[in-house]
Amino acid sequence: MTPRACRVLTIGAIIGALALTGCSGSDGDGNAKPETSSSDQGASGGVTKDPGADARANGAKATGIDLKNPPKAIASITVPGAPKGEVTDTLVELVKFEERGKVLLAVYRVTPHGTKEETSLQRALTWRPNLIDPVNLKLYEAVAELTTGFLGDLVMNEPNYVMAGFAVPQNTDTIDVGVSHDGVRMEGVKLP
Repeated sequence: MTPRACRVLTIGAIIGALALTGCSGSDGDGNAKPETSSSDQGASGGVTKDPGADARANGAKATGIDLKNPPKAIASITVPGAPKGEVTDTLVELVKFEERGKVLLAVYRVTPHGTKEETSLQRALTWRPNLIDPVNLKLYEAVAELTTGFLGDLVMNEPNYVMAGFAVPQNTDTIDVGVSHDGVRMEGVKLP
């Protein structure tokens, strides 16, 4: 992953975590070191080089998901992989859909299927989260700062959690939830 993509993903995770916790700042002096668990450190005390473990843990933590008690799917769709690609298909489940002020936060569980150990959101499903109101003919694009970047790492054949933030749709009770550049979407999802 490029340094720029890492920064974008990190900023998105921080903003998402702040949105999920309702925090707007820090009470500390800004010099606190980030917490790390023993599983995050290698034998030398540095960060582990297993990006799959980071993607799995960070995806759940950044989206507010408890891996010991994962939520049930609200809606789901299977996105076919590219012919002769590393991903055969990807199961995308909407697991959290909630209004936070003027923002509608969507959390997805993404499970790519294939033969490699890891992939990215782009390779798994050409990630482009959006909401479509087919009655009022309105498209709601994801807010980049509240959305997991398309270069985000995913662990293959295991659930990963990503998120997207949108403006709250108006004048409708249901919405189509898009996940891909290919126009693949979950239709008629009830709004919170």
